[in-house]
Amino acid sequence: MDGSSYKSEYNVEGYFGSAQYNYDQKYFASASYRRDASSYFAKENRWGNFWSVGAAWILTKEEFLKNTSSWLDMLKLKFSVGQQGNDNIGAYAYTDLYDLVPTGDFSMGATFKRMGNPDITWETTTNYNAGVEFSLWNGRLSGNLDYYTKKTSDLLFWLSIPESAGTRGYYGNVGDIRNMGVELTLTGAIIRTRDIDWTVSANLSHNKTKILSLPESKTAAMGGFNETNSTGLGGNWFEVGGPLYNAYCIEYAGVNEKGEALYWVDDELELAGAPGKNHSSTTTNPNEATYYKQGSILPKVFGGFNTMLRVGNFDASLSFDYQIGGKVQDYRYAGLMTPNETANGAGSAIHKDYIKSWSPNNTESDIPRWQYGDKYTSFSKSDRFLTNASYLNFQSFTVGYTFPKKWLKGVSKVRIYAAGENLCFWSVRKGFDPRYSYDGNSSITPYSPARNISGGIQMTF
Repeated sequence: MDGSSYKSEYNVEGYFGSAQYNYDQKYFASASYRRDASSYFAKENRWGNFWSVGAAWILTKEEFLKNTSSWLDMLKLKFSVGQQGNDNIGAYAYTDLYDLVPTGDFSMGATFKRMGNPDITWETTTNYNAGVEFSLWNGRLSGNLDYYTKKTSDLLFWLSIPESAGTRGYYGNVGDIRNMGVELTLTGAIIRTRDIDWTVSANLSHNKTKILSLPESKTAAMGGFNETNSTGLGGNWFEVGGPLYNAYCIEYAGVNEKGEALYWVDDELELAGAPGKNHSSTTTNPNEATYYKQGSILPKVFGGFNTMLRVGNFDASLSFDYQIGGKVQDYRYAGLMTPNETANGAGSAIHKDYIKSWSPNNTESDIPRWQYGDKYTSFSKSDRFLTNASYLNFQSFTVGYTFPKKWLKGVSKVRIYAAGENLCFWSVRKGFDPRYSYDGNSSITPYSPARNISGGIQMTF
């Protein structure tokens, strides 16, 4: 039997302070400062300084807006800027590491494992936020609009080096990225009377990423590099000025006269490994096809909306969440649309769309022929399975009835209700759930959220 053990130590030391200021419930200010040290970095680079300042101004309390009080209840402007640090890199990345291995029956020896970098330090994120909060017509319409930009500097990256150096790489602070976005929340009281109260709320968010700089070791032709892996989209293409999640895969070109799958090739490609620009010719072998940039896989807009209605003693609420745009590689669908290549696959499930495949009697189809042994019929890492990630989810509902107090004796409140969760989900393809993909990859097969419907009686004494 072999025995093994390890020890990992992590220590953080920090000092912080904050201050708040409020003048006449009209002007607000805040400031904070913290100094942190992490044992993940060498002593000379262990400490980081992080700060924040913020301010808000309620304009409706100013004299020049008093004439708007009949329709403008509240208007507030706000702004903040601050920094935070990230040391999530693991222990001992700043020093060389060695493994102890047996060199004999009664002896041990050290072998080089990983190169350290004493210069690594905190990854820093600087956040800028600006927004406005408002309320109109005695609260009939209220909401807030926020804009943010978040720049992350000195990214903690793994840098690859030739294995002739005795190790595959080391950690370093390289590269900068920026996230920018806008968030909007609105709440409207459509009906507000003694017997009827109906409110609708909605929110949306939009986020965009941009790579500001990359290390030279990660930069190749056209200012980017290709990082392929066995579970991703075939990889992501990173380049200065481009998005952080830029899908990179071969492109499907339909079928030929035999029903075989075709993939595009850029014959004018000057540098091997660079992304293609032109569709010059086609091939039936995806290993000979050209890789192309597909653009950001992030959704254009995501958010949710809900409504609450009360009519007399009856009440109801509905809640939805949604996403518009985005891309996910649907590997599960690709697997169900792949004919068996060997006899070992007999009895496996297939998707009903196979019936739409090319055949001598269905030559207009762009789905490859369904033929046993076809190796490249449904190559999963092509844009054929790069699927629109838009969805609408009926998240929950509640309906209830509260008995009039005049009916009750010895009880202050009695309400009967029914509630449900995860009621219905709509997406591009039935069974396709893009919510569990954070990198454009749906190879993970999650359990679908369980649909729950319940009811009960609430009594208050």
